Amino acid sequence: MNNHSDTILLKDLEEIHKRSQLGLWLLVSLKSSPIHVSQIKNYFTEHYPAMNVDSKSIYRTLRRFSDAGVVSYTLQTSPSGPDYKVYGLTEKGDRLLTKFLNIHVMPVYYSQHIEHLIKDACT
Repeated sequence: MNNHSDTILLKDLEEIHKRSQLGLWLLVSLKSSPIHVSQIKNYFTEHYPAMNVDSKSIYRTLRRFSDAGVVSYTLQTSPSGPDYKVYGLTEKGDRLLTKFLNIHVMPVYYSQHIEHLIKDACT
């Protein structure tokens, strides 16, 4: 394989990873307190810089979660422009996130066996 095809494959893998992780990290960003979309983007930049997420994807995911009753929003008045939505987890969303983390994240990412597999794969 040449470097060009490696680059293309890596970009494809990164895009698949981004799509699969967006919902989880969006819910994690809302865990501590309600925030608006620009703060969600800042959260990603600060805590997960490799995941360059556009606002359109965030809004689409928030709408899907809102329709499912996992997040809710309130309208906040802006002194310098239009009102904006501040999103937060509902009780259902908090329960769902906690269950998901305990079933799918904690046993995987905090397992010594998995840690060794990943370290071996990186060498």
